[in-house]
Amino acid sequence: MNADPAVNVVAFEVAVGGRLEKLVGDGPTRANDCVRAVWRALAAAHGIRPGDVRRLYCEWEPSAADKAFIDATFPANLAVTYSSPRPAEGGWDQAMHQASRTIAHADRRAAEPRKAWWRFWG
Repeated sequence: MNADPAVNVVAFEVAVGGRLEKLVGDGPTRANDCVRAVWRALAAAHGIRPGDVRRLYCEWEPSAADKAFIDATFPANLAVTYSSPRPAEGGWDQAMHQASRTIAHADRRAAEPRKAWWRFWG
């Protein structure tokens, strides 16, 4: 996850030369065309085609416009996953606040010293 919830990371798993590669880009979380914009940049930079895409991951759920783009552009069996649901209209401020709190909590937990597994019972 990106440390800034206003940035939506988008990853495409694509078949390139007989192997699977992950191509990653990002865009504004609130943009209705975030996935489309990331796809266009990656496709231009790497010469990939929609039929090469096997899976798509976004940190935030794609917008309705991006869902329509995905359905019209990529294979019908494309696996699309995301970590955070897109809020209802007008719910972005609360969603961003909650995401910021979650990220801050995860950062604090990652910085905490951890006991070795064999010391949990002693």
